Amino acid sequence: QVVILMFLITTNNGSDVLERSCSGKYCYEVVEKDSGEDRRVRQFFLTVAGRSRHLISQGTLDDSLQFEKNEVHDETNRAIIGVMFASQPVSKKRFNVLYSTNSPSEIDRYFAQNEQFNVTSLIFDLHALEMSKKWMGISDNGVNYIHDPSGQYLDVLQANGKYFDAYVIDRCDFSGKWRNCPAESVIDWNRLHFFTSLLKPNGVLIIRLTSDHSSAKMAEMALIELFSSCYKYPEEVYRKGDTQLLICTLLPVVSPWEHLRRSIEWKEAALNLPRFHKP
Repeated sequence: QVVILMFLITTNNGSDVLERSCSGKYCYEVVEKDSGEDRRVRQFFLTVAGRSRHLISQGTLDDSLQFEKNEVHDETNRAIIGVMFASQPVSKKRFNVLYSTNSPSEIDRYFAQNEQFNVTSLIFDLHALEMSKKWMGISDNGVNYIHDPSGQYLDVLQANGKYFDAYVIDRCDFSGKWRNCPAESVIDWNRLHFFTSLLKPNGVLIIRLTSDHSSAKMAEMALIELFSSCYKYPEEVYRKGDTQLLICTLLPVVSPWEHLRRSIEWKEAALNLPRFHKP
């Protein structure tokens, strides 16, 4: 694996490119620009194998050039956080979270800023982690990062009897086949059963799925079939643009009225947690 590293300070249409670098087929870029509100916004982009550019995370800098606390721009990330809060008793003060991801996002910064989260984060790309720590406010505070490109660390957790309030698989891309999914063989019932075996009694499994327009229906049908034992009503699939959140809980099957109440709680939590600033 060859890493090409370049440090650049350039200005393009009001944006400063702070760093561009590549690790294998993954290339990253950190950009900072004015938000229009006398603040600066920093953004972290990913390009895979020279294809389209994806925004991984962003954050608003305050007057002391520190990231604003509890700020999460991405609505799906807010939904993930909301579901974790809503799935647990109100009295619960500490959340044990298992988080599988290709590269850190702004949800990692939220975890690090809030002491109620104790996170084990299985990371695919160490170079992305290093850049995120350098530029995007990511830290080891409350987050234990483990380099696990093969997904084998899940077996270690199960063997040691580790159980979690939430397991988040973030994210799986679907365009006729799975790409860049941090957990192997997601579309496989045996694997799904293994994932849920890592959860505590009130635990929740959350998978973020993205798909291009041509494959969206295929992806939805495949996952609805897979998740048929986890949810009975379509409201338990959170949709936003080309992104879906699939939520699998270990709670007992509930009545439609109870389900509706819980769905409303999840959606309200997604809208209200955490504080949101639009750049």
